[in-house]
Amino acid sequence: MRSPQDKESFMRILFFTLAILFVSTLSLPAQIDRGSLLTIVRMEDSRTYDSRLERMISSGPRAVRTRAILAAGRIGDDRAVPLLNSIVVGPDTDLGAHAAFALGEIESIRATEPIISAIRNRNAGANLSMRAVEAAGKIAAANPNATERTALGMAILDYLEVQAGSKNGHREGILAGLTAVIRSRPKDGDFVVGKFLTSLDPRIRTDAGNTLSRIGNKGFVDTLEAMVMSDRDPTARANAARALGVAESRRSASMLLQSALGDVDSRVRVSAIRSLGNLKDVDVVPGLIGRGEELLNDFKKSSSAAPSEKNELLEIVSTLGLLLQQTENVKAVTFIESFRVADKVSSPETEIAMARIAPLAYAKSLENAPVESFDGEWLALSAIFQGIGTLARTPDTDSSVEAKKRARVILARFLGEWAIRSPEAKARGNAKLAVIQLIGAFAAFKSENLPEMYQAMILEERDPGIRGALATALADTPATERTIRSLKEAFRLSMETDIDSNGAILATMNAVAKLDKQGSTEMLQVALTSSDSLVRRRAVELYKELQLSMRDGTNVAMLSQLGNVKGFDKTRLGQVFLEQKEYSTAIARKNGKLRAVVKTDKGTFTINLLPEDAPLTVDNFVRLANSGFYNGFVVHRVVPNFVIQDGDPRGDGMGGPGTNIRCEINTVPYGRGAVGMALSGKDTGGSQWFVTHSPQPHLDGGYTVFGQVPESDMRVVDSIARGDRIISINIVGR
Repeated sequence: MRSPQDKESFMRILFFTLAILFVSTLSLPAQIDRGSLLTIVRMEDSRTYDSRLERMISSGPRAVRTRAILAAGRIGDDRAVPLLNSIVVGPDTDLGAHAAFALGEIESIRATEPIISAIRNRNAGANLSMRAVEAAGKIAAANPNATERTALGMAILDYLEVQAGSKNGHREGILAGLTAVIRSRPKDGDFVVGKFLTSLDPRIRTDAGNTLSRIGNKGFVDTLEAMVMSDRDPTARANAARALGVAESRRSASMLLQSALGDVDSRVRVSAIRSLGNLKDVDVVPGLIGRGEELLNDFKKSSSAAPSEKNELLEIVSTLGLLLQQTENVKAVTFIESFRVADKVSSPETEIAMARIAPLAYAKSLENAPVESFDGEWLALSAIFQGIGTLARTPDTDSSVEAKKRARVILARFLGEWAIRSPEAKARGNAKLAVIQLIGAFAAFKSENLPEMYQAMILEERDPGIRGALATALADTPATERTIRSLKEAFRLSMETDIDSNGAILATMNAVAKLDKQGSTEMLQVALTSSDSLVRRRAVELYKELQLSMRDGTNVAMLSQLGNVKGFDKTRLGQVFLEQKEYSTAIARKNGKLRAVVKTDKGTFTINLLPEDAPLTVDNFVRLANSGFYNGFVVHRVVPNFVIQDGDPRGDGMGGPGTNIRCEINTVPYGRGAVGMALSGKDTGGSQWFVTHSPQPHLDGGYTVFGQVPESDMRVVDSIARGDRIISINIVGR
């Protein structure tokens, strides 16, 4: 084991954390009058861009202009681009920096010229250049087929080259540039990024390793190996280990195994374990199994319902599944089965690994599973269905072909049992929660009778989640007249009946558009009347993607505004529903005055909420917490060295509160301990939130940051495993 960081290293991290928090406060709308802020927040929430906001952007008090510029970015209306472009190239570089950030959020290719100009202008000022680089990455990522993408990528690399050659490079600019390379993926980007692996700044080294791992780096093996073995910063070591796995450096296997077994920091161990899965070197298997057996022994002794060893055990199991495909390795199977039993068959990772290593044995072990198990522990059944679905993607051998035959029979038996249940029986209990995975698993086998089965089911199912899963599966089947007719009817039923979920509506829309482009117009016209703004927005996107036009010449872009549609108010999804006094309460809160005390099975940690940066997101979180909504929820997702995630009433990441809130993208960075809203697309936040284990710069400007866990409490966050409970969340302050 490596020695813990010394005092000097600790002080550097503390200084850096405080500096980041200080920098983030510089962007707050200080001294903005309450009336202007209320108007701006309401316009953001309804995604309304009009002449009022343009006047606020163009003139008036500086604080109002700054906040209005941010609002334009959050609203995302392309009509704001010309005005923001003029500010970026104007004389006020501070306002220009805010405008560049907003243009990055709008992602319009029409901002290319002024953004590149700001990057290349040596007199633009460090903050403007940094925000312009950030915007260039976002615009390039959102417009992958645009010819301007190449120019944006080159401007980003040129900027980084200048910073690399400077004795006093702009730290925040370098970090923004490294993330912009992830998004824009310019040619030879890895060559430029690699220059920052030897930076004296540990955060820059960390982000350089992260960038290389995300863009598919194949070089810098010597430097990365040196970082893994000797870098004093654990996140830098962890990201270097990830980058070595992406580089597929077989020669690094023994060194990575050493880190996987012995590094003092779990983030490094986990990253090394994952990378070993990419290297396909079976010589590391005995070491991994040995480490797994040690952890399993401690796991079994623990009194915790979700021992912390679980996080690392799941990583080892997943890596063994990748390294030992169809080998029927007895020792690995014995170890995984022992963990599987101790874990109460609650993790998809064990099922997937078993299916990969010994497909036929795994299929046989499930053949006699009683259909009555539907009414047992649904999370275990969901995990098993994911394991069975893995068999469909197993390369064909004599044993795997036989395993696939048996798997189809198993899945068909469960589907048949579900299909014959009455609607009342389906509604009882939790069996319906596992059916979504069952539908996906059976679809993976592409059975000939699948379309007919799913066509009938989609018109009978009352649960919108199941209907959505069926629509997604049917979208990958041949475009027959009967399939298209069933999907259109399912869309109609979903529009009429789904109050607290838009999943089935969106899934059927996407399926019909995929299978019947020209026949989608009538459906899209209906979707544009939805009270759910997310449905209206998706309809507009499909009109554009399919290159369809409205028959009556309606401006579909205007119909994507997110305010309420008059007369269609049966759902609170995708609507603006706060009263003025509630908006007033939300914007009156100040950073540093409001905390959430989160009590978990592993201890208590505090979230310092950031209402000035994300007032409506904080307000939503406070409302849910004060109502007791989160009490008793399990932490359904833990990805070591990435995030823990909670807030799902289902417990598998697919649930929410039945309402949506707007994204409130801000300039607070995703450092270690940042708290953000989980999304399945823009403006789809509800109740799920996450805490980052380490810096995640690729999330900046994409997910709303609304809180920060202090470093002193991160030991609790780091110890949480999937299955731990949130006992309570209490809001302190006002």
